[in-house]
Amino acid sequence: LVQNTLWWVGASGVDGIRQDTWQYVPRAFWRDWMTAIRREYPSLRVVGEVSDGDPTLVSFFQGGRAGFDGIDDKVDALFDYPTYYTLRTAFAQGKPLRDVAMMLGRDRLYPNAGALVTFLGLHDVPRFMSETGATTRGLELAFTFLLTARGTPLIYYGDEIAMPGGGDPENRRDFPGGWPSDTHDAFASSGRSASEQELWAHVQKLLQLRAARADLRTGVMEDLVAGEHIYVYRRGRTVVALNNDTTPARVHLAPMQLHPDALGVCSVPTADASGVTFEIPARSGCVF
Repeated sequence: LVQNTLWWVGASGVDGIRQDTWQYVPRAFWRDWMTAIRREYPSLRVVGEVSDGDPTLVSFFQGGRAGFDGIDDKVDALFDYPTYYTLRTAFAQGKPLRDVAMMLGRDRLYPNAGALVTFLGLHDVPRFMSETGATTRGLELAFTFLLTARGTPLIYYGDEIAMPGGGDPENRRDFPGGWPSDTHDAFASSGRSASEQELWAHVQKLLQLRAARADLRTGVMEDLVAGEHIYVYRRGRTVVALNNDTTPARVHLAPMQLHPDALGVCSVPTADASGVTFEIPARSGCVF
């Protein structure tokens, strides 16, 4: 298996490997496998899949430290399934947003929570829009979190236009467009519906912000407010405020300087001696 992996990397020139069902293989093998890969291809990265919602289990398999067995399996990153489950229930089903903050509070269990791959959906689970209660507004808000929070975000194709799809194979249908016979071509803005274009533009703006602001890629997350449906956190010089409630929310923070919302969603912050105040519309988020 080691030789087979090295052959495929050398023959194909891939930059990384997504390794299935990491927890079902002896850790001593993964250690040796990762050692061999890094010796020959130091820049190649491996993402392991441990499909479980418990961070105490998932964190055990992250590389960077030896476990009780004395083994460091050396994997570069893991999929953040524990956070995925809380994101789906909060943003799709409208459950408490505090649960997301509480899950991130367990980041101390990981050798490096920033190396986790965060996601709203992928090929092994039903799509976000097929979740009970899911709306495009909820998906927009979920993307606001995904692209401003810690971790390396993964965007599953089609989620940027709110494609529906249940379990396999419904969640793996072709992206609309690309063939002359396709009546719906979402590759171009002219072929997207109004709702598809609105979500696509929102994701694009968030990605541009993430690319422009290093603190959204590397800054440590600091919670400022973690209420039932309100979550406000800081990453470096950036403050992100989310409102998952069905009514607008007024937020008051300790004294700080906040420039207008980069997404143009929240009201202009007002400041006085007691702090800074702004309003977040229902099921919306802003980036200051």
